[in-house]
This record gives sequence, structure tokens and C-alpha cells, in this order.
Amino acid sequence: MANSGSDVTKILVSGAYGTKNLGDNKVLSSISRMCRDRYGAVEVIATSIRPQATVETVGVDDAVPTIERDPINWLSVARSADLIVIGGGSVLGGSFVRRHAIIIGLAQFLDVKLYVVSAGICNSSSFQTLALKHSMNSIDAITVRDTDSRNELTAAGVSGPIDVVPDPGFLPEETVSDVSLEGEYVLVCCRSFPPVNRIDSGAIATALDQVVDRCDTNVVFLPFQRAGDDSDIAFSEEIRRKMDSDAVILRDESDISRVESIVRDAEAVLAIRLHSMILAAQQCTPFTAISYHRKCDALLQSLGITDYFRYDSIDATELAERLCADVHSSDPFENCRLRMDELERDCYTVLEKCDAQRRHRSVISRAALLVLVPLIVCRYVLQSRFDR
Repeated sequence: MANSGSDVTKILVSGAYGTKNLGDNKVLSSISRMCRDRYGAVEVIATSIRPQATVETVGVDDAVPTIERDPINWLSVARSADLIVIGGGSVLGGSFVRRHAIIIGLAQFLDVKLYVVSAGICNSSSFQTLALKHSMNSIDAITVRDTDSRNELTAAGVSGPIDVVPDPGFLPEETVSDVSLEGEYVLVCCRSFPPVNRIDSGAIATALDQVVDRCDTNVVFLPFQRAGDDSDIAFSEEIRRKMDSDAVILRDESDISRVESIVRDAEAVLAIRLHSMILAAQQCTPFTAISYHRKCDALLQSLGITDYFRYDSIDATELAERLCADVHSSDPFENCRLRMDELERDCYTVLEKCDAQRRHRSVISRAALLVLVPLIVCRYVLQSRFDR
């Protein structure tokens, strides 16, 4: 329900947007709805590396280039915003620390309120961890999507309240797409892996062939990451080449409501991408998960799912048996619909929790950012010149 007494009219959302990633698009779409539910007729503007495409595929009012691509334009929007939201996804750590430390430092200078919303943490260097500590101690509210992220922030020296909330992906789209695929199918949502951590594509191909033979169904690949070096399309093609059965790869970029309908209508889902697990659970479509990261472990365990595959240990026969069982099942886990209704309600309370946190901005951390942000900018400029 909208907060009628709020003076928030414009919100700038920063995350991993514009990379042709269906999971990130889903997160942004949900955060946009959460903002409007909390603050009413608010203008939601996203930062994106592909602003026009983000506006066309996600329910935001506008999009601007990320701060490192067009700092003048970004500052123009930020100085007129009432709230900056960082989230969701794995935006606490790694290369994102650089971007968001700068954003937090500028928000501090502009005196704009800033929330971290439903975020997750990823691996960081010692310098990034230092920047993360002082950045997080300089903002107004922090919510994360799992207990591990909260524990790691606390261990890094982040003080004050940190609420654990659902991933925004659990919030279903308002518009239900009536576009569906023909026939029965098992949906496969792969994830590209670096060579050092390669998943056994041959085992997956063998398992899918067995499922086609035993369950009289088809295989459809839905790549979540559709561009860049880590595109899922190439890995989907690799698995398909190793299959004896025919399979279809959905290459076109789809809006989120159509993606949800494709997941909903599947007989079962082989989920490797985190948000493919989330969407399968949200649609109560039976799914078998292959975990590649602790964030997947945290999600599955929060849903009461303890029996799943690890990316480095896949038995083709066992995987086929599990998928066939999914095809003949009606729900992915016990009390699925009740659990999804609960998570949907909880998504709508995330910004209310942020408003109520009233975190104390550390004077020491705010002073530290005055030193760290120029260092980060210098390192970024030097790295950019080196990359060229």
C-alpha cells in the first residue's frame, strides 16, 4: 500500500542492468513495482549500460547510462532524486564495490537518501572489502537476500541493522502473458562457466536424452544471459550438440511476463541460473536445481530444498531420474503456493523496513569515503586507459 505521507517522488535505481540478463531484468521490474507500492505515483529511473533497451523491456519510467559511462547525466538525475536504491542481485562485492562506493560518496555529498535493497554479496579483494565496509556504514538502510550476506557484511565491519528479505524475483509480474510454446517440454536454464569451473555438459546432454525417451517430451533451452563473454547461448548450444534428441534454443529477448509464462507452462525445469530457480518456485513449476554458488545453496535451503546437485558432481542417470520425477509431479516442494504467497507479501514490506531502519551514518566511514572515492576513481581511470 502506498505511503501517502511520503515525500519521495523520484527514485534512481542502480544495479547490474542493461546486460541482457533476464534475472537482472526481473529484479529491476520487481523493485520498480515495490517502489510504486510503497510511495505511490513515483518516477522510477534505472541506471543501465543499455538505457533504451532497459526502458523497452522493463517497467521503469526512464533509464540513464551508468555513472562510469556518463557521470554528468547521472549526476543531473541523482541531484533531483529523493532516493537512490542499490540492488538487487550480487551488487555487494567484486567490481560493483567501485561503482557503488562512488555512488554512495556522491549521495552523501548531494544529501540524497540511499538504500541497499535485497542485495547479495560476492567475493572481494581486501581493498574492495575496506571500501565496502565504509560505504555500507555511510548509508541509510541495508537489506540483503540471505543470511550469509548479512554475516559477511558484519564480518567486514558493517555495523547497525541489516534485514534479511526475499529476493525481488519472487514478486510475480502484474501482467500475465498468454503467449505460450507449443507442446510439452522440459525447460533448461543453463549458466555459462569459466573453463576452470566447467560443468559436465555431456552428463546434462545424456540426462536430457533419457528424459525425452522416457517421458515423451521435448527440450527447450531458455538462456538467461544473452550477451557478453558469459552468454548462456553458447553453453546451451554446446549441450544441444552433444544430445541425440532435438532441442530448441529460445534466442529472442523476451519481456519478463512472457518468461514467467514459459516457466509456468513447462512440465519441469532444469535450473542452474539462480533466478531460474526463483521463477520456477514462484510459478510452482517442479524443478531440479544444479547449484554453482553459495547464493544458490542459501536460496534452496530457505525453500526447504536440501537434495540438489552441485555443478562439479553430476550423475547423468540420477539427473534424468530426478527430472522424470519432476515431469510427473505437481509441485516443486511442500506447500509451495502458500510459501510463494508469503514471499510475495514480504517483498512488498522491504522498503517499509528500509524506511524504519534509521541507521546511524558513521562519521569515521563518511570521512574514509572522502579518501577512498578519489582513489577508486583514479584506479578506474588508469584501468580504463590500460584496457584501451
